[in-house]
Amino acid sequence: MQALLNFDLAIEARADGYRARVMASPAGEAEGSFELPFSEKDLQILVLKVIGSVGRRRRKLRRFESVERRMLEDFGGQLFQAVFAGSVRSCLERSLAAAEGEDAGLRIRLRLAPSLENVPWEYLYDRDYGFLCLSPETPLVRYVEIPRPVRPFPVRPPLRILAMIAAPTDVQALQNEEEWNKLNGSLGELIERGMVQLDRLPVGSLAALQRPLRQREYHVLHFVGHGLYDEDAEDGALVLEDESGQGRLVTGRDLGTMLRGHRSLRLVVLNACEGARSAVDDPFGGVAQALVRQGVPAVIAMQFEISDPVAVVFSQSFYQALADLLPADEAMVEARRAIFAADNEVEWATPVIYLRAPDGRIFAEVPVDEEKEQREREETERRERESAERREREAAERLAREEEERRREEAERRQREEEERRERDRRVGEWNEVAAGALREGRWDDAVRVLEQLVNAGQNDPATMQRLRSAQAQQQRAGLVAEARRLYSAGQWADVLTVAEQLDRLGATDKETARLTASAKSKLETAARKQAREQARAAGRPLVADMRDRLFARLVDLGIYLIPFLLLTPRYAPESGEQISTGDTLRLGGIILAIATYEVVLTAIWGRTLGKRLLRLQVVRSDDRGPVGWSESLLRWFIQLLAWATCTFVLLYLTPYWDKSGRRQGLHDRVAGTLVVKLPPR
Repeated sequence: MQALLNFDLAIEARADGYRARVMASPAGEAEGSFELPFSEKDLQILVLKVIGSVGRRRRKLRRFESVERRMLEDFGGQLFQAVFAGSVRSCLERSLAAAEGEDAGLRIRLRLAPSLENVPWEYLYDRDYGFLCLSPETPLVRYVEIPRPVRPFPVRPPLRILAMIAAPTDVQALQNEEEWNKLNGSLGELIERGMVQLDRLPVGSLAALQRPLRQREYHVLHFVGHGLYDEDAEDGALVLEDESGQGRLVTGRDLGTMLRGHRSLRLVVLNACEGARSAVDDPFGGVAQALVRQGVPAVIAMQFEISDPVAVVFSQSFYQALADLLPADEAMVEARRAIFAADNEVEWATPVIYLRAPDGRIFAEVPVDEEKEQREREETERRERESAERREREAAERLAREEEERRREEAERRQREEEERRERDRRVGEWNEVAAGALREGRWDDAVRVLEQLVNAGQNDPATMQRLRSAQAQQQRAGLVAEARRLYSAGQWADVLTVAEQLDRLGATDKETARLTASAKSKLETAARKQAREQARAAGRPLVADMRDRLFARLVDLGIYLIPFLLLTPRYAPESGEQISTGDTLRLGGIILAIATYEVVLTAIWGRTLGKRLLRLQVVRSDDRGPVGWSESLLRWFIQLLAWATCTFVLLYLTPYWDKSGRRQGLHDRVAGTLVVKLPPR
């Protein structure tokens, strides 16, 4: 295994372009400025062409066209010449010479600016050196330096790999068993030789990782599935399965949280398209970078889609080299060379390695004393056999004790159930008698309590349930009646009406309840009228006139009516059979005209006659309390005239007493739309 010296190259973004800075190397430090020899659009076109070449190989085109090979050499050559120019190239050449002098290679560790993570640096090409990634003398890694040191984990064969295959039902179809068979087949020879042990998670979910990682030490997590990159969120994610088998996006941070604390797990392989892509501004974005930041020593991800044949070659070659305890970057070179040798001149750059181990070593060999190990193994097997026999004896004895205890508990349970049944029957009989007595005597609370006990005890036959519902209804009715009495005694008339409504809905209204309801309504109306008068009086508004004031005003008006009656009535009575003269008729018409003038004109002009004026009463419109006009005054008087003509004026003047609205409107007021009010004092 050839030793490797480190050539640390940081590529940093600046306002006027980029700077390549050799931070450490066998030849010292150097730096230089440069600009990328291509645009973002050119890079996208290159990626599309690479992906297109993968598609053609899937369509069984065995030979890669030379124009695409020249395209990659041209791209990689321009990128190499831009970065390794001037003093930086000189430093590289001197470092290569120094490494060759020590019979070593030169590991190129790239420390990239976030905006350059998406550039396929693995295609770096020089006419003198060829593609750097394909030479074991110049392995190229994307290096992430973290203050926590990385020590190789001691391991002896087999290399244990935990496979996670995620195939959610709501994303592009992925055949679980087919993918598993491909991976298992590619590692079949290594598994038979005992160099690799391959286990599979039952489902491709995040939760499924927890128990296997807790139960035993795994060295590699190999993921097969889909990867997505959200252009808006600028972050990558793996598509795992949720509890229902549908897709769930899991970021590298989330996956790293589940892997943290498992020291034996040194490598994560992400066989997913776009799994290695990075955000432009977030150095922690991208699944692979996030896992390294979370503490995983090495992560391999695919920066493009990878074809099935290449995935098989990669797995065989890479895990073979890793099982031989090669450093991770050297194992990656071996895998890339194997892909290149398998008639594929493009996809060897698809796998990208992210590394934080300074020398690339993530596993170390454990020295083994074979004789001592054999003795320990035999002693362990003997102890395990004795322990297994002891556990079997203890299990048999425990089963016998448990069976005996079960039988004893079963007998006690049956005896207990029989005693409980007899006691329950006795209590049920007593409760039935108590319930019947309570129902006869009208003790509804006791009846409901005892009947509920019967139902809870299991006696829920239709007859018992009917008795319980009847008792509950009577209990509710009695409670409402008692509540109505209490509220009536307390003078809470509105609450009495509320309780009466509840009784009415139950159909439980009796004479006493009806009497309380009627009385409460009357008292509420009286209180409302009183309150209205007080509010009107306080606000200086007219009140509905009291019937006593209206009677006195009417008597005053009748007294005034006598004046034209006495003046115009003849002083003699006509003889029997004598006809009324024209003068008498005119005098009678004059009386009616005088009264009409008095009543209609004064009401239309002032809203009151002299009698109403004396008692501060006024006739207003009933709708808005505004002054009345000639039509209302004339209509109001005409109704009174009809009552006088038919000798029903007494009934007419009693109709305000029958007005339940509290406005005391007589028939003439309702017809004319008027209302008699009491004016406030001056």
